[in-house]
Amino acid sequence: MVERILETYPEDVRVAFIHLPVVSPDSGRAAVAAEAAREQQQFWAMHDALYTLQGRPLREADLRVVAVRLGLDIEQFSKDLRDPALVARVRADRDQARRLGVDGIPAFSVNGRLLVGAVPFETLAELIETER
Repeated sequence: MVERILETYPEDVRVAFIHLPVVSPDSGRAAVAAEAAREQQQFWAMHDALYTLQGRPLREADLRVVAVRLGLDIEQFSKDLRDPALVARVRADRDQARRLGVDGIPAFSVNGRLLVGAVPFETLAELIETER
């Protein structure tokens, strides 16, 4: 849906992604992996690829397989998975989301108006139109 919103409103919408690993320890591990991939300009590719692994335990070996498939420098990726700064970045995002009142995913904010949960494209588009 984010891609569709950006295609529909390319001049009016800006996406700011905040991690909110709330489901399990695996979701925190996935968030750090996405940040490690960001270090190699592959955040969204990793983000999207990790969703294909949902519902099963997420081991470091799984993360490395995805990283290889994305063409990442695997040594750097493995090092970044343990980088305390990336772990802190994910924790800071989680804390910011909680301060903003976000307690579930996905969540969208349009000029401070918060929508939490899966909402239809039309609902989000209507809010954007109202705010425009």
